[in-house]
Amino acid sequence: MDLNKLIEENISKNRITGLTKPKIIKEMLSIPENINLKKLDQIINSCYSTFYIKKNWSKHQETEEEKYIRYLNIHQELSERIQQLPENADKTKYRKILVINEPWLKVSQKKLNKLLTSILLTKKEKAKKRESIVPYLHSSVKQRSYTTNAQAHIGDKYVFAIDLKDFYPSVTKVKIFNFFKKHFKLPSDIAMIYAVLSTYKSDNGEYCLGQGLSQSSTLAFLVNYRLFNYLYLEAQKLGIEMTIYVDDVIFSSSSPIPQKFINRLFGIIKENKMSIKRRKVYYYGKKQTKKITGIYIKKNKTSVAYEKHKEIRIQYNYLKEKIKEIKTFSDYLCIYNLYLKFYGNYHHILNVEKKINNKILNFVDKYDEFFPKGIHKKQKQPYSVQNIKTINDVQRLNKCYQKLKNKNLNEVILDYPNVNL
Repeated sequence: MDLNKLIEENISKNRITGLTKPKIIKEMLSIPENINLKKLDQIINSCYSTFYIKKNWSKHQETEEEKYIRYLNIHQELSERIQQLPENADKTKYRKILVINEPWLKVSQKKLNKLLTSILLTKKEKAKKRESIVPYLHSSVKQRSYTTNAQAHIGDKYVFAIDLKDFYPSVTKVKIFNFFKKHFKLPSDIAMIYAVLSTYKSDNGEYCLGQGLSQSSTLAFLVNYRLFNYLYLEAQKLGIEMTIYVDDVIFSSSSPIPQKFINRLFGIIKENKMSIKRRKVYYYGKKQTKKITGIYIKKNKTSVAYEKHKEIRIQYNYLKEKIKEIKTFSDYLCIYNLYLKFYGNYHHILNVEKKINNKILNFVDKYDEFFPKGIHKKQKQPYSVQNIKTINDVQRLNKCYQKLKNKNLNEVILDYPNVNL
């Protein structure tokens, strides 16, 4: 299978290819009529704002009490926002967060990403889900994730893992412009529209892909697909498995991975004007426990961190008691918020380990129907009566609250059949 040819064929059939009329581009990407695409570069900076947060690993060591509070906290954990880094600050300890201020830009980037992602998928067929055409890619496409990325390396294998340094910043506006112009057969002015839509101005003044933008992961791969395909084929020749999850590149083999291959790998990446984070280069021996994209692998099993089991156990013990004490709709919404956090952990553990404690499994079977998913919020805050987007969702939750209240009442009657309630 010629992966380069397969991707190029899909690009040639993409809706973007050969499209030169700004009016159609606007309709396709839902860009407002008053936005002048030819002058998009003049307004794009005003569409973004940025701030910095301290990375998790650089925070202080938590006490057991602090962990307990965090596990049961329904408010999203927000690190302190810093608009400008302190003088002489260690930039490696901070993460830059990009915020889109214009709703239309967020919508247009999502639509652009959907068009670009289709390049990486099989053809649409009735009653059949589209799958990735790139066997080693585990980001950007549905049914692939950090979990499948780790699972691809299960077994008693040697593992070599690298992390590409400043992967998104290395994909500049110039590279994206050339990519659209060459592969999508677009004139310069149209290719530049897509390049401007996809990038923001970084600290060094250069325009590049940004962390958190819808299309960044997909474009980062597509702009470099020839490089990654080459690495994959070279690995395959030596019987080495390779996977990619955003900027994590993982190699595994039942035999030791040759130093010659590793040296060549470093050279090729350097030749393509990218670099590797030296502190994130790992070589695991055959019998060692491996950590890949946050998931642990030992022999034929994948597992989550012990801390995650501890967190869900504390949440379960708290919920099983408090769920019976719900008396008002406000009480219900507090438990609802915590249940969703608990359910996220439940789903994560089950997805990675394929099993979970029976008590937790039975608890979810018993109560999951009372805590519906897919309720839309007005803001990124815990659910409250004021923060539920539609009246239909409020009514839906209210019905679940009433059902849960009746269930609790019936259980009390069953427990105390001779008590007059």
